[in-house]
Amino acid sequence: MRGDELRPVVEKLLATRRAKVEDTQAGARRGMRVLFTGHSNKNRLLAARLFAHELSVDLYQIDLDRIVSKFVTDTEKNLDALFQAAEASDAVLLFD
Repeated sequence: MRGDELRPVVEKLLATRRAKVEDTQAGARRGMRVLFTGHSNKNRLLAARLFAHELSVDLYQIDLDRIVSKFVTDTEKNLDALFQAAEASDAVLLFD
């Protein structure tokens, strides 16, 4: 999939994001989760980069090996810290 083929998908995501921002201003909860699937890591990364760029926010690629621990409580703490930081920065996270 080329970048121009991703444009309609990103436009729909951006419309959804704008609606969520309007809801946030009205007092509703903000945030959005998007799942990019497919065989090509390159296409998922391209879509996430385009999405983050259009939103003018940072994109962080998450290395799960650094998050997941053999101890469940450590994994929970790591994920909690990650999501709190992402919420504070309004960033796009890419788990790949």
